[in-house]
Amino acid sequence: MQKIRTLIAHNYTDVTNNIIKAMKDMNYVEVVGTATNGTETYNKIVDLKPEMVFVEFNIDSMNSLEIIEKAKESLNEQTPVFNIITNKEISDEDMQRAYNMIGRKMNSFVSEPVEDSIIDNIMKNYKEHKEIK
Repeated sequence: MQKIRTLIAHNYTDVTNNIIKAMKDMNYVEVVGTATNGTETYNKIVDLKPEMVFVEFNIDSMNSLEIIEKAKESLNEQTPVFNIITNKEISDEDMQRAYNMIGRKMNSFVSEPVEDSIIDNIMKNYKEHKEIK
């Protein structure tokens, strides 16, 4: 099985580094890049074509909903799985809008602080999903 190509995008490098640290022992995950704003995140999604993206909901320059919308327009079926990181409650309208764009199958919302066990569950579930396909 190929490694799960993962992009991590957050305004704060400490959060990014904590997620990377949580993934360090997962031999089936490859962190292909990081980003600190929405424009950079979108560009790396298009250039690197990760399978999995962890992105801060209100990342600078372009929020995650805009990133998802642009990624779907550019990549269509190759749109990655999105795990949207939020440090506060998201409105039901924004959550529904995100799920309408990307579906509920493997995509999720993750509350900060992002716990290692959550990262572990997300990645294991996706790995199992890939193995079944």
